Amino acid sequence: TLPNWYTVERQVTISERVTTTLKITRLGTKSQSSQVKIPLLSGERITSGAASIENETLLVRFGSGVEERSFSGELKFTGELSLQATDQPYLSEEWLVFCSSMIRCKQKGLNPTTTIAHGRNQSLWKPFPGESATITYEDLDGIEGDFLTIDKVAHEVKWGAQILTGTVKADIRATEQASFKATFPEGSSIQRFGITNSGDSANITGQTGTLLLNPGSHELILEYTLPWKPGTFESTPPITLSSPVHNLSVVVRPSDNRWLLWTGGISWGPCVLFWGKLVFIVGLCVLLSLSALIPLSKFSAVLLGIGLTSIPIIWMTIPLIWLVSLQLIPLFREKWTNIPKPIRLGGFVTLSILAVLKFFSIVRQGLVLAPPMLVVGNQSSVSALRWFVDHAAGTLPQPWVFSLPLWIWRGFALAWCTWLVLALFSWLRLAVDIDREELETSSE
Repeated sequence: TLPNWYTVERQVTISERVTTTLKITRLGTKSQSSQVKIPLLSGERITSGAASIENETLLVRFGSGVEERSFSGELKFTGELSLQATDQPYLSEEWLVFCSSMIRCKQKGLNPTTTIAHGRNQSLWKPFPGESATITYEDLDGIEGDFLTIDKVAHEVKWGAQILTGTVKADIRATEQASFKATFPEGSSIQRFGITNSGDSANITGQTGTLLLNPGSHELILEYTLPWKPGTFESTPPITLSSPVHNLSVVVRPSDNRWLLWTGGISWGPCVLFWGKLVFIVGLCVLLSLSALIPLSKFSAVLLGIGLTSIPIIWMTIPLIWLVSLQLIPLFREKWTNIPKPIRLGGFVTLSILAVLKFFSIVRQGLVLAPPMLVVGNQSSVSALRWFVDHAAGTLPQPWVFSLPLWIWRGFALAWCTWLVLALFSWLRLAVDIDREELETSSE
């Protein structure tokens, strides 16, 4: 009979500890008992059960019918691993070395057959007898950094009549036990400072709160109030955290009795489009006035454009077309009368009614509803102004809001409505004249 052949798969894992695994497989006749001597690595200690070891050699016994034996072991973390293929006959070896992500490994000697084995990055050797390889390894050097990392912060500020209410929610990771501090503005009152869904709360001294965090991830919530009276130029309160901030979102909820005019302070945030629309529409009305296409002076055209800004552009065309028709129909009477009477009379009356209805919607918008400031950007609206900052130092960025009391908007809207009533009298007189001429033409 042919002698048995043995394959040795030696796997070494280098991490915080150096562990080894030996797998010896017998090829050939399995009906009889046999044994083989396997050289151990220098300093290797077998840790899995009883093992017969003599002079750094492992004696492996195979009983009848046994095909495979496995052993676990460990090595001291010396910084160097030497692998030497034995010259022993009827035996082949395979080495598999895995270095964890926290270890830096370098190889010398025999190059590995592959550096990717069994679906992960590890070096595989299939040496011939007498070939060797050396792997040197060391821990990766840590870089200096904070023990606390603030992954996400959400700062929400709500304006009240006399009190400003703020809430800060933070997702924090701690690599070791450390203190987290937050400093609030002078005069504020800290209502809550602790870990969400936990009874842990901060030690508050004056305007500073300190919270001891254990290693791991935490969700913190900070609530505060601040005596406040709304002004023309307002910014969020200055809050200082003990670590740099990442992924910061700031939400300001203005009170309903403020007229929002502009925002700023952070580049990625809301934008007020009302003023661009105002310039465009006022310019269009002034151009129509200069071209004598509407029966308005330049000053009246400016006032008309200001009012039309409060409704969507598509509906703004109805009052403008009506005003243009009041100016052009008397000038092109002959061409106008060529249109069948039911069409021109019914169309003009319908257009006049729609124009008056749109002027009524402008009056309603100014005297009853909120100013249409067209706030867009970062999912913002007039009631919720949203900013975003990807990275900031310990002090949270302070976006600002420029606003006026709402009664100023209402007062201006009332003055505009007074002008509109007076202007409508003259416009409706022109419309009645056109209708009267239509009726006279039809009677003739």
